[in-house]
This record gives sequence, structure tokens and C-alpha cells, in this order.
Amino acid sequence: MNTPNAVQALDDLTRGVVETSLKRPVDGPLRPSWGWRYEAVVRFLRRRFSAVHGSSIEALRASMDGLSELDVRPGKVDHAPVDADGVRCEWTQPRNEDRGHKVLYLHGGGYTVGSPRSHRGITARLARQTKGRVLSVDYRLAPEHPCPAALDDALTAYRWLASRVGASNIAVAGDSAGGGLALALLVALRDLGEPLPAGAFLMSPWVDLSMSMPSHQSNAAYDYLGTLGHQGEWGAAYAGELGVSDPRVSPLLADLSGLPPLLIHVGGAECLLDEAVALARKVTEAHGSATLEVLTDRVHVPHAFSFDPVGRSALRDGAEWIAERCGA
Repeated sequence: MNTPNAVQALDDLTRGVVETSLKRPVDGPLRPSWGWRYEAVVRFLRRRFSAVHGSSIEALRASMDGLSELDVRPGKVDHAPVDADGVRCEWTQPRNEDRGHKVLYLHGGGYTVGSPRSHRGITARLARQTKGRVLSVDYRLAPEHPCPAALDDALTAYRWLASRVGASNIAVAGDSAGGGLALALLVALRDLGEPLPAGAFLMSPWVDLSMSMPSHQSNAAYDYLGTLGHQGEWGAAYAGELGVSDPRVSPLLADLSGLPPLLIHVGGAECLLDEAVALARKVTEAHGSATLEVLTDRVHVPHAFSFDPVGRSALRDGAEWIAERCGA
């Protein structure tokens, strides 16, 4: 907790607490179900994401990793680097527990920031709750590496893992951009005729990089993504020459038939709400299996809020679904 990024994050958190203490007694909660602590953290994140607008990509990446230092992770897990046929990854393993199934995890961060380190809070809990190992992929990021670099890395890591444990023992999971990348991975595997995983757990997936759906505006006053001026730039940087309408970039636009079962979670107060609803509908219309759960009044990636009972329960539900899909 002694890095400059962690110190700045703590300062922003303090300001979020003060802002909530001053405004909530006068204006009431921002959303009906928000408790004081949840609102304070959301205000902190809105302040934090607004403050980094205009920062260099290096500063943004350091800031994202710095946020992970504020998270409280469960004990009794180990993290270890691993090379998956040339793709950097990180194992997260619960101590003295391994039921044999594996989770391939794709982190969020708008395809330009984030890493296995920044998402250790989620991967550690998934490992503990599924009682299996989680392989978090450190895929290449835009703007240095536009699409399909991240997708290629995800494919390589998946093949490496499947060659060791079998596709039926793997579940894919991802949040935000990682949720979109997970969906693009499933489509690519199907198109290539390769073995599909047992299922995919998508948390607040970013699947339409045009950001044209109404919830991007209607929930901008609540969701911390609403203060993030970079998102459109990040989408364009990731798309590169392909453009945001390419199905590899925006997998909502792909043919979604013939995919393994999906569990989709999204916050009811987040900007990506409409994308998740549209994804579940399109998969169902293609005669696939998609279970959608809208978490009332929650903002982007509720599962990252380890102090919130709703977020904790959602991640636990996802872990139980993964274990069931893999036959554990």
C-alpha cells in the first residue's frame, strides 16, 4: 500500500467518503437500494476514473494495478506465472484444493489496461469458490496491439489449457472487455471447429463497442463508467483497422448459434446493461442457452465489490455454476 498509485487511490477514496457524508443526508441515496458504504465506493470510483482522463496509457495501467492494492483478497491461494505457448498467464490456485476443472479468465480494462494482477481479487475468489485453478491470461493490449492480438492470445492460452485438461473440464470467464473477449473466443472456437469449453461466465460483458445502446446514457449518472472519457477511444484503439462493427471486435454482431451455455451477469445501474440484455436475447433466439441475471441497482462488474453482499453472492453463484458445468 506504499506505492504512489495506492496513495492517490486512498486520497480519492477519502474524498468519496466525504462527498457521500455531505450529500446523502440532503439528497438521499443516489439509487434506492444503495447503502452508505456502497455509495461512497461508487463515488470514489467515479472520482477516480474521472481524474485519470487524459493520462498516459502507462499511467492508466499503473492506476488500474494500483486499485487492486485496495482490494481484500481471500487467503489460502497462491499466484504463479506460467507461459502458455508464448502467452504470459498467471495461475491462481487454492491451497490443498483442486477438483480438476479449470477456469480460463480474461480480465477487463477496455482492452487497453488491466492485467492478471489487477484482477486478483476476482480470480482468487473464483479459485476458492470453485475449488479449482484459474488461468488468468495476460493478453496483449491496445493501442500497441489492436484486435485480433488479444483474441489470438486467448485462443493460444485456451488450446494450451485444453491440451492438458480437456475442453470439457474448462469454463471461460471474463469481466467487461474480458467478457466480450470470452464471447469472441467462443465464436472463434466454433468457427474453427475446435472443442468448446463447458460454458462461459460473463460479468458485465462489453460486446458492442459502438456504445450506441440507451443504457450508456440513461445510467451514466450512476455508473463509474459514465465518467470514463476514454472508453470510446479505447474501443477505437482496440478495433484498429477492423472497425468496431467487425464481429471479432463487437461479438454481439456475430452469429451466436452453436455456443456453449452462457451465464450473464450485469448491474441494473450500469452503462452496459442493454448490451447484456441484447446478448442474452440473441443467443436465445439462436436456440442457445443464456441465463441472464440483472443485479438490481448495481454498477459495472458488481462482482469486484467484495464488501457488497450482492456482489459476493453473484460471484459465488457464478462459481457454483462453473463447478456444475464442469461436473465437479
